[in-house]
Amino acid sequence: MSQKRIYFDHAASTPLDKGVLQAMLPYLSQHQGNPNSTHQPGRYLKNALEEARYNLAELLGLSANELYFVSGGTEANNLALKGLIQEHNIHHVISSEIEHPSVREVLSELAQHQGVRLHYLRLSPWGQPDMNHLESLLKKLHKKPTLLSLMHVHNELGTLTDMDSIQFLSQKYSVWWHSDRVQALGHPELNSSWTGLHSFVASAHKFHGPKGIGLLYLQQGNKLSPQVHGGGQERNLRSGTENLAAIVGMAKALALHHQHWNTPSRQSDLHDTKQYAIQRLQAWREDISFIPEKTHPCILHIGIPGQEQETLAMRLDIEGISVSGGSACGSGAAHRSYVLDVLDFPSTHAYLRLSFDQNNTREEIDIFMEILSKISES
Repeated sequence: MSQKRIYFDHAASTPLDKGVLQAMLPYLSQHQGNPNSTHQPGRYLKNALEEARYNLAELLGLSANELYFVSGGTEANNLALKGLIQEHNIHHVISSEIEHPSVREVLSELAQHQGVRLHYLRLSPWGQPDMNHLESLLKKLHKKPTLLSLMHVHNELGTLTDMDSIQFLSQKYSVWWHSDRVQALGHPELNSSWTGLHSFVASAHKFHGPKGIGLLYLQQGNKLSPQVHGGGQERNLRSGTENLAAIVGMAKALALHHQHWNTPSRQSDLHDTKQYAIQRLQAWREDISFIPEKTHPCILHIGIPGQEQETLAMRLDIEGISVSGGSACGSGAAHRSYVLDVLDFPSTHAYLRLSFDQNNTREEIDIFMEILSKISES
């Protein structure tokens, strides 16, 4: 391996922006104290924390008092789902079998031990919820305390959920609505109306911020039961000393992302990169499969017949190319994703997720195709 490593796994995590690091450094090396202390250093840090919250809210068009800082998307999903169900005595949850593990496993646990009844939606062949089935379930459960939990962008497939239709139905039938928006936040073109959403989650390292910091949105006027008890930080919703450097970094990352990376020219470049990859792959093999529905502008999910998934991804890694066989949320064990099994994707294919950012180039795709062709035929 001689060339510089090619990184096509931005859906797993994005590199930390240099501007974000610079914003974080003073809170790692200079400013001492605890943002909950009453002395001057503590008050300074508290002001920095609330300024970051305000800046994030302004970028998202929300109120600062609707945003809560947590350790990441997984904790935020746990807090939202468990907290809403406990606070409002919810007995019915509508979701899908291909949600992120931090939703899927939480709901399974609640169904097994807390008496919550799960209702799984029918899905399209590519993982999109069946809206007719959703409405039929909502009619059946009308006036029963019900929570709806569906992600906006599927983390493995890149498919988009029809948020506007869900918003209409959730309001029509007066149900609680939670959404995992980890793959969507940071992409203004994917921002549908917040109206109707009671809660959603985000994670900074998906848009060039630091790892270990996430965001929970809770619609103003709504409540949920805290799941971490202690000092009462984050307005008694999430106890624990705030990770101030990461919080500052998250706010800076979203600001930079909106300012520099989501201009029309940058979006055009990103679209062109993804389309170029599709063209090269189709020219290589006519039998390669793609998700035909509208998908996230950065995520390309492909199926290659006659290949072994883990072996193919490993050999690409050895050649200096980072791709994924699915999500990067498990223990690192190589196994077929449950998403592929639920959707009955053929076991004779190798499935790869390529996820780009604006720094990826056509030249990198050319190198990827040359190596992919070589190792697939050897």
